[in-house]
Amino acid sequence: MERLSYIAFIILGISGTVNGMALPFFIEQFDLSLSLAGLLLFASSAGYLAASSAFPYLTKIKSTKSVISAGFVLIAVGYGLLPFLPAWWLAVLAGFAANLGCGTIDVGYNTLIAGLEPQRAKPAMSWLHFSYGIGALLGPVFLSRLVAVGFPWSSFYLTTSFLTVLFLGLWHFKELDETDPKAEQHTDSANITIFKEPLFWVLFTSIFIYVCAETALVGWIPTFLTDMGVSATNATVGISIIWLGITIGRGLCGKLSVFLAPKSILLVLTSGTALAMTILIFVKPVWLVFAVLFLAGLFLSAIFPMIMLQGAMIFPSSTAEVTSGLVIAGSLGGLVGPSILGIIGEFHSLQMGIAVVAAMMLFSTLLITRCPSAPQSAKSEKEVFLD
Repeated sequence: MERLSYIAFIILGISGTVNGMALPFFIEQFDLSLSLAGLLLFASSAGYLAASSAFPYLTKIKSTKSVISAGFVLIAVGYGLLPFLPAWWLAVLAGFAANLGCGTIDVGYNTLIAGLEPQRAKPAMSWLHFSYGIGALLGPVFLSRLVAVGFPWSSFYLTTSFLTVLFLGLWHFKELDETDPKAEQHTDSANITIFKEPLFWVLFTSIFIYVCAETALVGWIPTFLTDMGVSATNATVGISIIWLGITIGRGLCGKLSVFLAPKSILLVLTSGTALAMTILIFVKPVWLVFAVLFLAGLFLSAIFPMIMLQGAMIFPSSTAEVTSGLVIAGSLGGLVGPSILGIIGEFHSLQMGIAVVAAMMLFSTLLITRCPSAPQSAKSEKEVFLD
């Protein structure tokens, strides 16, 4: 089951980049303002948030496998239709529907992997998120080459839809025998006392800001580059460069986490992201912009998993509740981030929007300083969690 999960997350990584790649083409086709173009990113994030929130309730009605299968169908149909719809509002609705599927896949496979025995779940979870990075890294490179050799830009969506249909067949016919029975078990929600803890809201806000920054940068960087004179086809390479940095950074931070506390790593990553995004505002040569994008990806890389680990360390007896709350925070960040950058970009400039996001990342650094470097709970509870 793990191998199928990795393949699913590679496809999910590809699907997470296609809207940003296609945005310059949509702007030209429908003569859109930046704020109107940003509705696609907003609706996509809204679909992700809705799916993340609804998943636990859906799995009480249907099996996890059935819910995930429905998610794949939504992705295939939504992205298959999106580039051919005659009105922008219809394309936005299709983007919402497709990302209902993406959110379902994201939460679904995380749930299945978390339901495995601990000795299988820990390495599988790491490979799962690494696989997403591989898809987000290689997808734009491959899809942009299709356009470069003469395929229409709609191939961004059609290729993703086709891969989804292929995988749905694998999932339908092979998954059932490989699923660990524990992954299908449903657990009741923990009590809500965690939401009364100030440190939880520090982490909630930090992960909200991180996803704001990541989705805003990935969603708008092709448009940012086309404004600098880069062709729409080549501008999509910017997304791959960001994800190259993220993928390498996750590997490096995985090694560093053996020696450093999550708080220390987070302070470096959040402040480094703020610095890199500030530099991005002022650089002019395109090659230097690409270099800074790689640097931003390095610093963005492990913020999400480190915040998750920090939350587990602070609240080791409420890991499920903390994880659920932080996933919702991330979904909200994905909803707001691209919209903030698009609106500011329309009325001022994308550079001004990036400056605002950089300031938010600096605020996140200040918030992280409030976190303890070690768990507040008993050492034995931490050891149980780490084991």
